[in-house]
Amino acid sequence: MLEQHPDAWQGHFNAACLEARVGDKERALEHLERAVELEPEKAREFAGTDSDFNSIRDDARFSALVAGEPDSGG
Repeated sequence: MLEQHPDAWQGHFNAACLEARVGDKERALEHLERAVELEPEKAREFAGTDSDFNSIRDDARFSALVAGEPDSGG
């Protein structure tokens, strides 16, 4: 989906879910950040409750993305 629709927030969100589930925190956060850039309200709402992100929920970058805080550069 991302190859055909690189600006579809759902594709980045789903990729973030997958990467979080397989333990690739960096890639998960990259995709989640892009999803938030493309569709902030929906991406934040879904990320806040999606159990796929349980493995990265304690990461400050995840918390900042979901809360809508500026990037801490971390």
